[in-house]
Amino acid sequence: MTEDELRRLVTGALNREGDAEIWSERSGAVLYSDLASIRPGRIYLMGINPGGPDEQRPASAIIRHLAAPPGTNSYADEYWNGEAGGRTMQRRVCSLFDMLGTQPKDVLSTNLIFARSTQLSTLRGAKAEWKRRCEAVHLELLKIVQPQWIITLGFGEAFSSARTFLTGAVEPQEPIMSGGRAVAWMGRTKDTTQDASGPIGVLGVAHPSHRGFGRAGLSGDAYPAAIRRFIAEHVLRG
Repeated sequence: MTEDELRRLVTGALNREGDAEIWSERSGAVLYSDLASIRPGRIYLMGINPGGPDEQRPASAIIRHLAAPPGTNSYADEYWNGEAGGRTMQRRVCSLFDMLGTQPKDVLSTNLIFARSTQLSTLRGAKAEWKRRCEAVHLELLKIVQPQWIITLGFGEAFSSARTFLTGAVEPQEPIMSGGRAVAWMGRTKDTTQDASGPIGVLGVAHPSHRGFGRAGLSGDAYPAAIRRFIAEHVLRG
């Protein structure tokens, strides 16, 4: 997909006749990976939404931040806290890439909602409306990537919404435990896209923020060995 094609897709999905504001001009981003990541791949990584801007991350409009620079992924290469990959949240996501045995730049990385906010609940406009508009973009990207697994950062909003992108028989959600606490949840269902090749998995890991790790009883710069074992046994083996 070219930059122009992605721009047309995003503006068509976000901006609607009669809107009081141009939704694509809100601060945010579409991809944390580059345009080259929009290709067939095993993994589709999805967070919740871009966090609030700080001195190292000035606000930019969604339509002007369609993707990361060529050959990069924001989790590994964007300057947060003065150094590339220097924020705890970045290091935790990069530990997931390591568990997957892949380079960050090779994984399509995006968010459920493209608009930036410090918390999802503070977005202007109804949260459900943002999800409805962004969903069309995700469905088109999923048609191209055809992942075997959607991995979500957080097993709340992002995890439950990823399941709505898919149809078919859904197995019961199962927790992945570590230290007596759920650190991830998984389910398996079937892709809605016309080119679906079969059932795919949805894996929601504890959100890499301090709050998300804390709720799961985690700390440090990496996801626990229990998730590494699950990925080795299920995700990497197909």
